[in-house]
Amino acid sequence: MLKSTKAEQNNRNDSELVAKQIIENVHSLQNSNFPARKGLELLLKERDVRYVTYKDWKRLDSIEIKNATGLTPRRKFVTVKEMVGA
Repeated sequence: MLKSTKAEQNNRNDSELVAKQIIENVHSLQNSNFPARKGLELLLKERDVRYVTYKDWKRLDSIEIKNATGLTPRRKFVTVKEMVGA
């Protein structure tokens, strides 16, 4: 088994902290009607940019977990085509 470096462990700890904060706050952000959010969505649509919403991401996340094989926790999508086809 490989040993983690101190930097890797610090990154992991920081990542877990950020993830917890996002999870704690995402529902309040999702239900808020921020003008900037609408503006960003309009800008992305005007520029024909495809983006993934939180709801989309949750669906993709559950599919990746469901598609896990062996000891891996998930099977990640590796192309946009594969992700869009899910």
